[in-house]
Amino acid sequence: MEGIKPNPFTFSAVIGALTDEGMVEKGIQVHKMVIKNGFGAATFACNSLINMYFKSGKIGDGRGVFDGLNDRNAVSWNSMVAGMVTNGLYLETLDLFYHMRLAGESSPRWFLPLLSSCVVQLRN
Repeated sequence: MEGIKPNPFTFSAVIGALTDEGMVEKGIQVHKMVIKNGFGAATFACNSLINMYFKSGKIGDGRGVFDGLNDRNAVSWNSMVAGMVTNGLYLETLDLFYHMRLAGESSPRWFLPLLSSCVVQLRN
């Protein structure tokens, strides 16, 4: 295996496995390797990092990864929305949805009930 270098897909798989096992500290080490290998803005790897950070409650770190992305895709936006709702950030979720629409990203059908629940949570 000598001479084989990791790519964003490799890192994404490793981060996903670490997230599923609740090994966020190891995931942070892998994040450093992502940056060291020049994939700090690679959408595929960063989407996994966003998911990992939000699932572990490290909201600022997840937001930082998202903010550093130059090429956000539907998975990037969905990871952020799901992470914010999971962490009870309802007002921030609505703001993110607004910015998602401004960026020209379409919203899946399941967003409407999710956004409605955010409004209900904010009213309570």
